[in-house]
Amino acid sequence: MGGSGSVFKTVHADLARRPDFHIDWSPISKPAFLAALTAELQKPGTAMDALLFPHVRAGTLPIERTAAVLKATPGLNVSGPRGNA
Repeated sequence: MGGSGSVFKTVHADLARRPDFHIDWSPISKPAFLAALTAELQKPGTAMDALLFPHVRAGTLPIERTAAVLKATPGLNVSGPRGNA
């Protein structure tokens, strides 16, 4: 997953971590995420809440765990811009 989807997940993971909850991204498929993101852009305040709410988990993850989860997410596991180290 490139571009804005990767940025969205990374920023959202950190913002969610701060108020004592986190998103379990692992069961959310790339097609479902992209469909919800597209719907959200077309009509803000609709699709992303419905997609993410079932995956909200109590408690924060340590920043190292958040980084590991994001790095393991298909499409986010690049080492630099456009996958270049």
